[in-house]
Amino acid sequence: MFRVFLACIFISSILAACPSPAFEWPPTTGSKCFTFFNTPTSFVKAEIACNQNSGHLASIHDGFTNSFLSDLARAEFINGTDFWIGASSTSSEGIWKWTDNTRIDFTEWKSPPGVNQCAALSFDKANLGFWNGVECSLQKPYVCENDDIPVGTVLPLSTTTVNVEVTTIASNATCDSDSWSYFEQTNSCYYWGDNADWSTAEAACVKLGAHLVSIHGIDEINFIHTLYNGEAWIGLYTNSSPIDWDSIWKYTDNSNVDYLNWYQTIPSHTGDQCVKLSGGLLYNINCATVLSNYCKKPSRMPVSTTPALATSTTPRPAQCPTGWSYNGATNLCYGVTPVAVNWTEAESYCQVFDSKNGHLASFHNADDFAFLNTLGTFNWIGLYSDNRAITWKYTDGSPFDYKPWGLNNPERDGPRCANMYSQMSLNNVYQCSIPIRGICQQPVYTS
Repeated sequence: MFRVFLACIFISSILAACPSPAFEWPPTTGSKCFTFFNTPTSFVKAEIACNQNSGHLASIHDGFTNSFLSDLARAEFINGTDFWIGASSTSSEGIWKWTDNTRIDFTEWKSPPGVNQCAALSFDKANLGFWNGVECSLQKPYVCENDDIPVGTVLPLSTTTVNVEVTTIASNATCDSDSWSYFEQTNSCYYWGDNADWSTAEAACVKLGAHLVSIHGIDEINFIHTLYNGEAWIGLYTNSSPIDWDSIWKYTDNSNVDYLNWYQTIPSHTGDQCVKLSGGLLYNINCATVLSNYCKKPSRMPVSTTPALATSTTPRPAQCPTGWSYNGATNLCYGVTPVAVNWTEAESYCQVFDSKNGHLASFHNADDFAFLNTLGTFNWIGLYSDNRAITWKYTDGSPFDYKPWGLNNPERDGPRCANMYSQMSLNNVYQCSIPIRGICQQPVYTS
């Protein structure tokens, strides 16, 4: 442990080299400028503030730098006993990383750190220079690190507040509101209804100008599962009791019964007259059972025949922020938040490098989803709901057109933010306030 009071030795050269209020280190080479911020804040907000000035929370790679920062902190910081530096661990792996993506080649832990923690460097006399792994949401002063800054450039003394503005997608013109989802193949609108018995569910659909859903093919089933991937009532029923081979099945919307994908190829020969959809198969069960349900009604407008605009496949040079990954298929850059944060903080962080076009990630096909999984699972993406988790939108305004919900997801009246659950699915199990990492996206740099 280097316990030398280095700040005084080099104070004159330090003050002269970096613009006030930054300090240069090492004093002989001037490779880095460190700025001390007294305003207590969380780890991620501190990193965001450093990013706003083209820097990161300080990374430390030797004992001299560690002593320099801890000694100088005693003079610079008014309150507290420790401050944020740029090391943090992931919630799932427990691997510590610097936010500037440099290698961890030096540590000075007071005691073994845990997972999903952030590093604070002590400057009180009893623990001077030691690191502690602590909760990332704690409010602490912090030190930013920048590469050499031209003389005359002055870093702001206060942090920059990032205002998150969630983009709202206009209602689909073919349906009544955003609570309904349009399926072009049937030119119909669909609604995910509240849990109820079969008769109550049908009455609720009728009140909305619809009926319990009629199903006419596997494509329609696949679409319905993008709204809710679980057991749900459909509009199929019979008046026969008991059920036998001659039972006549009808839909409440009076459409043709032309697709019957029964479990074990036939309906159960019982007195159960109502039908649920589960796992793509039909089951006749007791009508008093309480289940989720789907409503369906014709759209208000004909299907548009306007051809889609052709897009160029000519790749541009990949210019992404340091440590981010480029996806040639989307021509976008992707990066992971440096620590676990809540959904709103993750969206804020994504706007640091591009305030207009930076957002939590969206995906639109299986390949996009697979690429995001290479950056990690159980991460926030830009998908959110503002209507009881019935329909979903992306913060970047792009369409939610590929919907690999996990079983029994999304949860009605559950959390309004979605995360990648595994390499195969999405869910909305985590409350939006739960800290996990988020995946950001932004366009490539053009300059």
